[in-house]
Amino acid sequence: MSMVFKQLWEMCGVGHLKAAPYHPETNGLVERFNGTLKSMLRMYVDRRQNDWDVLLPFLLYAYRSVPQESTGFAPFELLYGRQVRGPLDLIRDSWEGSMEVAEQPVREYVSQFRKKLQDMMELVQQNLKKSQEAQKAWYDEHTEERSFEIGDTVLILDPMRKNKMQDRWDGPYEVVERVNEVTYNVKRPSGRGSTQMVHINRLKAYHERGVAVNMICCAEEESWSLPLVDMIAESREESRLEAIEMGEGLTATQRSEMLALLRHHQRTFSNQPGLTSILTHSIQTFGPRPAPSRAYRAKGEMQKQIQEEVESMLAMRVITGSKSSWASPIVMVPKKDKTMRFCVDYRKLNAITQPDPYPMPRIDDLLDTLGGAKFISTLDLTRGYWQIPLDGDAQEKSAFIVESGLYKFKVLPFGLRNSGATFM
Repeated sequence: MSMVFKQLWEMCGVGHLKAAPYHPETNGLVERFNGTLKSMLRMYVDRRQNDWDVLLPFLLYAYRSVPQESTGFAPFELLYGRQVRGPLDLIRDSWEGSMEVAEQPVREYVSQFRKKLQDMMELVQQNLKKSQEAQKAWYDEHTEERSFEIGDTVLILDPMRKNKMQDRWDGPYEVVERVNEVTYNVKRPSGRGSTQMVHINRLKAYHERGVAVNMICCAEEESWSLPLVDMIAESREESRLEAIEMGEGLTATQRSEMLALLRHHQRTFSNQPGLTSILTHSIQTFGPRPAPSRAYRAKGEMQKQIQEEVESMLAMRVITGSKSSWASPIVMVPKKDKTMRFCVDYRKLNAITQPDPYPMPRIDDLLDTLGGAKFISTLDLTRGYWQIPLDGDAQEKSAFIVESGLYKFKVLPFGLRNSGATFM
């Protein structure tokens, strides 16, 4: 079949151009027409879903009767040598009485028609040349000439990723042949074909990283010991008080009085969360209970951070071991300072939790209230949610699962529905 088409192209004077995969610029005119046709179809298909195919001839008529930007002529005019006569043209001719066409000998008509097409093709070639030069100048504005040699190691761009987490660049692979200035044959690994023809726009050079070895050479010195300084200021309340920043306008006496006041209320400024006895948070659910979730997979450094967070909350008595029939997974969310935040995925539990319609304050109303104030005092609670205990049933529902076991919160965790209402 390929030989038949090849002979047909030679007889018709058609040049066969091969396009590389994922690089359809070779068939630019066809791709441009397909894109234009899709845009035109999108305009009316949604409103005419039952008979859009009936209107397709009218859509093609609209495309063929409009002059093309590159050629300067409508496709119909280039094919038939005259402008298309639509319904409005026929009505106009009938009104003006110019429906009759003067008779003309066939030989004379064919001669004039041929001459007209030749003149139009010359104009089309000139217009196309100008248009292509303008398009090439715009396209090449931020491009650079690149080339690869046989044996170079390259990466291949894969635009058809199966999921967004997959790497866009695949490789490294070896260049085995240069087909032309912009196309190369690249050797693929075993099981995926011997070679693949790739356009240079999908290739980039692969630079292998060298192995770095760090070494410190120093002379032996006499060993001596130095007492270590406690770098964790939060572990000492006195250090926290000394580290508090005060206004530069305060005198030395005012600073000492402020420090004495803070030292007197030292427990109020503790870095350990307290526990209120005024209320407890409860979770009222409806509908069928969701199946317990499995722990999300985590390994390496992430698993180490999870275990450290669990041990820290156990030490602060925020959580405890559990045998609950509820289980929600946890996720580690990166913060702006590049540390990780321990979060429980309570989406299944929140979906069946009765909402609490407690009115939450509006930020804009608070700003309007404080707009005329000269001094504004703020009070930030240390892990405010953790200062509200959970009742027994809510503790069972707050259970979360990690690889080391099942735990439940004794206090209000972040991420629960209605937690903000209870805190207010």
